[in-house]
Amino acid sequence: MADSNHPDAQTQDSEEHKKSFKRSWKSSGPVAKLTVVFAGIAAMSTTIYAIFAGGQLLVMRGQLDEMSVARRPWVGLYGELQMTRPPNFRVQEPIEWPAEFAKAHPDIANAKPLIYMEVYASWAMQNFGASPARRVNHTLLAYGSQDANKPPAEVVDMPCKVGNQMNNDPAVGAPVMFPGNMVPIPETNAITTLPDKGILGLWLVGCITYEDTSGTIHHTKILWASDLSNAPKRELALENPPIWWTPFTKFRLVESDVDQ
Repeated sequence: MADSNHPDAQTQDSEEHKKSFKRSWKSSGPVAKLTVVFAGIAAMSTTIYAIFAGGQLLVMRGQLDEMSVARRPWVGLYGELQMTRPPNFRVQEPIEWPAEFAKAHPDIANAKPLIYMEVYASWAMQNFGASPARRVNHTLLAYGSQDANKPPAEVVDMPCKVGNQMNNDPAVGAPVMFPGNMVPIPETNAITTLPDKGILGLWLVGCITYEDTSGTIHHTKILWASDLSNAPKRELALENPPIWWTPFTKFRLVESDVDQ
């Protein structure tokens, strides 16, 4: 008996199947043959339609995304930020801890005084989009720098994190900005601690946080830098301890980044 797993046996079986299929096709009537042909055409048409429908679905999704972007609110900076008064410098002396606590925690007890710089500025925001912006809030932070480098990423991201917390806090008001609305912010203050050697310039890091009508949260990150182009030489801001700074009277816009 021939081994059915042998290559020659498998080849013979394949040839027999082909001959059997040919005999069946020749002996079949016209109706059966047409049924087979139409079944093949239907299968091919179904495959082509599935490919076409999938492509159409992707196009429709892209169009819906574009429509959603076109109809959403876009709240951003309106005009320029203006300093409303000169910065304020102040010193917070360390706490005088009890002797027993000071002995156990010398790092805390021997802390240096904290030097604060507070700036005051006015600015405005506007909804440039086509639908209302809900739960609009804004945050402005200051960052003193001894060089011209931008603030670290964690500093740039901090105002938006604060904005998210405000957005999720039911105790915070929920102002609405309709399309075209402009909201002036007469004066807002930002405080930063200064290093011992003082600062070269100051960065203002802002974020506008708001929701669209579907409840999706959006952000507009804004970064300003103190304009030192016509600033005079460095001078003492405080004498005890001695803190130096480069006087400036205005800020310049560096970035304004709106998320999608």
